[in-house]
Amino acid sequence: MTDSWKGKSSIAAQLAALPNLPMGELWALWDQHFPRRPLRVVRRSLEGRLAYRLQEKARGVCLPMSKRILPTA
Repeated sequence: MTDSWKGKSSIAAQLAALPNLPMGELWALWDQHFPRRPLRVVRRSLEGRLAYRLQEKARGVCLPMSKRILPTA
């Protein structure tokens, strides 16, 4: 991972760091978790999708009922 992520092993620390990461580091993290980049880029959406993905990887996939309730990015 990038320098900003060193020492941030907990999910909470990683999520808290997302708003402070430079765009270049957000894109590097995105490229690690997704096969392609979105066509439209809004930083908050990028952060939200990355936060969801980091939690998904740590805790497992969300149940179908929860997915219906939660808004999508």
